[in-house]
Amino acid sequence: MRGPVSSAAAVGRDRVALFALFSGIGGARMALERLGADVALHVSAEIDPAACRVLRGRWPDVKEVGAFENLTEAAIFSLLGTAPHLALVLVVGGSPCQGVTRVNVAAAGWHDQRTQLVRHILRVARTIRRVGPQVVVRQLVENVASMS
Repeated sequence: MRGPVSSAAAVGRDRVALFALFSGIGGARMALERLGADVALHVSAEIDPAACRVLRGRWPDVKEVGAFENLTEAAIFSLLGTAPHLALVLVVGGSPCQGVTRVNVAAAGWHDQRTQLVRHILRVARTIRRVGPQVVVRQLVENVASMS
């Protein structure tokens, strides 16, 4: 059975968008490429300058928004408008792990403000559903394996 990503890839690159929060060096985009899915729109919310350089070097078409707070309703509406034939929007991210990793003996878990940033992944997905009701929106949230 074909899923939304493989079906969208089969009909062409103008059908899939990736919104990557805390995107680092582009693991989500690389995963999509390995699945055979090309993207019409790649939006990156990343603030680390070195990670942004790597991302831009590999995918010069990436739309960098800086901090995830910049993904407002107006910004998302504008970004979606650059790819009018979208069928699927993937919202992918993993908030900073320092609060949940076992490597950090002082980790505060869900009480750590960095851990709570995960909520923005869901906020962005909800906003995309609201401003782009014609597209299917799926989210994938990841973090370290050692978290409880």
